[in-house]
Amino acid sequence: MRALRATLVRAIVVLAVAAETGGSAAGKDCPPTNDRATGGGWLLPGGGERTFGFEGGLRENGSVHGHIVFKNHATDERLKGEVTAYVITGTNTRRLQGTGQSDGQETDFDLQVADNGKPGSGDSFTLAYVAPGGPRLESGTLGGGNIQIHTSCG
Repeated sequence: MRALRATLVRAIVVLAVAAETGGSAAGKDCPPTNDRATGGGWLLPGGGERTFGFEGGLRENGSVHGHIVFKNHATDERLKGEVTAYVITGTNTRRLQGTGQSDGQETDFDLQVADNGKPGSGDSFTLAYVAPGGPRLESGTLGGGNIQIHTSCG
């Protein structure tokens, strides 16, 4: 059932991205494929250092790929997951969703990132997931590191 849900989500995301982008950017023919987001670093503010690394996007054939790792060092909670849905939400923002493990428990996650400058100045990261202790929302601007949006239309 999960495989069917993931396949349907991928198809919906590809259609939604095509509708949002209209197939062009700055007068160029710009398909919504070959788009990806990458990042790594740590978040402000917080009760302890929160570190992350992720990459995800759309391949030329429209398939979704990616993964995430996140650790809250104050609570020792970890999330490791695979990206199953990717949405272009704006020129500098992306949404990645998927499934993974949080301290041995299967969970879904929703990650929203913003690339607000180089290198990492003002970039933001918002991650929602369910840990064994309940729902979690890890959000903030980067205290170090970088989030970068890579597009085929530059």
